[in-house]
Amino acid sequence: MRVLPSALSIVAWATIQASEAIGLERSFLSLSAHAVSGWYLLSEMLQRNDKFLLLHVGGVWEASAQETATRESLQDALDDFCLVEAEAACKSGLSHYCNMPVYARYDGRSNNVNSKEWRCYTEDALNFEVARASCVDTCGKLKMCLGAYGGSSASYLSRHGKLSSQLDELKPKYCSAPAPTLQEALDRKCAGFGEEACKQGLWAYCNVTMYARYDVGTASQKAREWRCYAQDALDFDISGSGCVDDCGNFTSCRGAVNGTSSTHLSRVGQLTDFMNSNRDFYCLSSTEEAPVESEDVDSAEASESTTLSSNPTSNLQSALDKVCAEEGKKACEQGLKAYCDA
Repeated sequence: MRVLPSALSIVAWATIQASEAIGLERSFLSLSAHAVSGWYLLSEMLQRNDKFLLLHVGGVWEASAQETATRESLQDALDDFCLVEAEAACKSGLSHYCNMPVYARYDGRSNNVNSKEWRCYTEDALNFEVARASCVDTCGKLKMCLGAYGGSSASYLSRHGKLSSQLDELKPKYCSAPAPTLQEALDRKCAGFGEEACKQGLWAYCNVTMYARYDVGTASQKAREWRCYAQDALDFDISGSGCVDDCGNFTSCRGAVNGTSSTHLSRVGQLTDFMNSNRDFYCLSSTEEAPVESEDVDSAEASESTTLSSNPTSNLQSALDKVCAEEGKKACEQGLKAYCDA
């Protein structure tokens, strides 16, 4: 276990809280391209190490290695593999891959979008306004995600063999762990219902990806309820408010019923009960009471920690500035006059 220096612990904790929805769900259907590029490097810096312990002064906050590992998705792990491949390409002289976010996608190649294989695509080669079945869920089944290959850029690394091997190796670990988000936990629950329906002879649910949505059904099922939809029953070009965040609040996401659906399983009670029983595991509510500070933490630190707990995104920059100010002060004390009174 590695303990972060106390001067950086607040920043690290705030970064992880603020970037969970981005770093751990970079390919989710509610993600925007702006969110990807804005947080990518900072979130990667902390999240790529799944064996660390976060401590504030006095040990107020901490995140175990197990909790950190289970909050990452299989898709994130594939993206991380592509990041390593891009770094190697950069060192070999392919400058376009230097400091460029990359994503693993099962998608096409230049001038042939139908030639689908596993590749590592640079961010500028993908369209994050378009969803396509080119990512995987935590059990390795292809699922819809934002970030589709446009077909013209050659900014990708073909790594079908290596990514396929990574996928086969990591599937057991991630599929046996809790889903990284409450929404994906609901999707996984629907996958189970789909498999049961297939075994009962409902062939429309065999070998298809299922999604949990709070939406309408057939022409006679006009009320929005919790249902499990086959992928083809949803229109991923439009957004609907049928998904939930980690606290069970409805949120907008790609993939909604456009008119009516005929390929779904109504599972109102089962999905509602599942969500209610698992909400506490996932919820990181900003309305929760701040942790009780230990007696050796002064009031200024306690005030700062409370502020970061309630709004980590807006206070992260000021926390970073504070760390830099401390480093500047140390540099001044070591004789580097340019950092004195700066």
